[in-house]
Amino acid sequence: MRTRRAPGGSRPLYLPCQGTNIALTIDDGPDPQWTPRILALLARYQVRATFCVIGRHAAAYPNLIRAIVEGGHQVANHTFTHPIPLGRLTPAAVRAEIGSRPGVAHIVTTILTQARPGSIILDHDGGGDRQQTVDALGIVLPRLIDAGYHFTQP
Repeated sequence: MRTRRAPGGSRPLYLPCQGTNIALTIDDGPDPQWTPRILALLARYQVRATFCVIGRHAAAYPNLIRAIVEGGHQVANHTFTHPIPLGRLTPAAVRAEIGSRPGVAHIVTTILTQARPGSIILDHDGGGDRQQTVDALGIVLPRLIDAGYHFTQP
C-alpha cells in the first residue's frame, strides 16, 4: 500500500471521511489478465474501488472499462501512456522499478498495519505480474471488512 500524496508530494492525502471509511484505488490497467481477477474479488466482498486507468490500455480493452463501470466502480484518468522519467534513475533503480515485487506477506502487512479511517489504499492491476496483488487483496479485504472498515470512493 502506498498513501497518495497531496499535490507537491508534501503530505499524505487522506479521504475526507466519517467513521471508518477507507478507499481502494487500482492503478495502471486495465489488464486482460489481472483486472477481471481483481473485479471478481471486489464483487465477492462487495467493495467498490476507483480504477485509475492508463488511456492506451483503456482504448485497447473497452470491454474491461465497461466491466469496471458495470461493477459499480469509478474510472479515473491516469494519463494516456503513464510516462515515467526512467532516464533520471540509476540502472539499479530502473531494474527495481521493472522487476521487484514485494511479496504477498509484505503487501498484507503494510495494508493492515497502515490502514486507518481515511486511508486510500493503492494497488495495481497493470504493469506486469500482479498475482501478489490479487493474493493480498483476497486476504486483506475480508480482514478490513471484519475490522469494521467501510469502502467508499473518493
